[in-house]
Amino acid sequence: MSSKILFLLLYLGLQLSLLAQEPKELKKIKLTLPAPRALIMDSLDAQQMKRTQISDLMQTLYDQNQFNGSVVVIEKGKMLFHKAFGWANLGKRDTLAINTPFRLASVSKQFTAVATMMLYEQGKIGLDDMVQAYLPEFPYYGITIRQLLNHSTGLPDYFGIGYHIQKHYGETKIINNQDLLNYLAVYKPKLEFTPGKRSSYSNTGYVMLALLIERVSKMPYSMFLQKNIFEVAGMKGAFVYNVYGNFDVKNTIDTVKVKTDTILASNQEMRIETTFKVINKLITIHKKRAYGYENAYPYPQGMVLMDFHQFDGMVGEKGVCASTEDLIQWDKALRNNKLLKPATWQIMVTPTTEGDYRDWHYGFGWKVLKKDPDIVYHHGLYRGFRTCLVRSQSEETLVAVLSSVQIGGKMTPIIDAIYQILAGKKYKVPQATRLEKDTELAFRREYYIDYSTQPK
Repeated sequence: MSSKILFLLLYLGLQLSLLAQEPKELKKIKLTLPAPRALIMDSLDAQQMKRTQISDLMQTLYDQNQFNGSVVVIEKGKMLFHKAFGWANLGKRDTLAINTPFRLASVSKQFTAVATMMLYEQGKIGLDDMVQAYLPEFPYYGITIRQLLNHSTGLPDYFGIGYHIQKHYGETKIINNQDLLNYLAVYKPKLEFTPGKRSSYSNTGYVMLALLIERVSKMPYSMFLQKNIFEVAGMKGAFVYNVYGNFDVKNTIDTVKVKTDTILASNQEMRIETTFKVINKLITIHKKRAYGYENAYPYPQGMVLMDFHQFDGMVGEKGVCASTEDLIQWDKALRNNKLLKPATWQIMVTPTTEGDYRDWHYGFGWKVLKKDPDIVYHHGLYRGFRTCLVRSQSEETLVAVLSSVQIGGKMTPIIDAIYQILAGKKYKVPQATRLEKDTELAFRREYYIDYSTQPK
């Protein structure tokens, strides 16, 4: 055998023996491979499935005369669904849009709570200060601002004593926050329990908070929210409801001819001079918003306007008007600490008292879910409006459902169905009530909008 062949065989044998031994350092290497395309597609398919299911759910509810409103669902920062169904103003045949403001009812309380905590951060109030320090007419000694915020005052809900308030002021007066305080000062209704001992939901406390905000800030509640919350958060369509009308003021410029003169400059020249005047005009335009209705039987029109009430002059416990588009900005502002410091927010969502509630504790303007304290939310119910906003504190997940046709207790099943979809579980479509079934023909005849024919 030649030396070249022998050398080649020895070299190959050496290489094979090296390959048979796995170097120790290779065992320490952990390869990180990019996610397979199939997994990425699965994730996208799952999102699309959720989007489709939520769309089918809300379209079915609308088709069955069960929903007239706007819905937004954001999961972990991804927009899954945002759409409005139905009418904002039946009289004007004005359809709803995702930027149409709704009266948020008790969802307004979180705005009042944030405004109060802004004053706290500024050092203008203390949470354990007595309410009487800021509202001297307030007849109950020992009640604190903290107790107003978490419903532990024992104050009777003014809706529960509404008959007596209306009897005192008459049926035609629009009752405002100061009127309620004056009533409490005169009659001093009995407290339901010793302040601070437990918690029981009361709208009265949040009316007092709005009045306190006005006294401390020296500006109307509506202006305080506009300057310090709506403008900062970018809630362009939000405002505080005013029973006497909410208006946008626009400045327009008109040029008006005042006179025209003919002037003889010389024997050969005649000059015409025209004088104009520039006028600034302020034009007031009614703000667009949704109106509140209820399904009524046997009225042939199906939906009856119920937008007005004698208590509409009170704000703080209700009164904020905002669209689902605005609520997205509200959620972002809270997450990005544009309104409050993180430590202040934690005070707001930390329950301080045990209440009469099965599933939730009450923080400051927020309900905190007992089985998952990461979830904070609030419902609202007033004059045809049914509202709900749910948000996760740790994940960028937001669900907001705003309805302008009275749906009563159906809001919870709708929210539950949406969350079942988000969890990848089977969901149930809420069943139509007897009233919704009885008025469905009127709905189909007078109000139904065929969204299948509209561009997506």
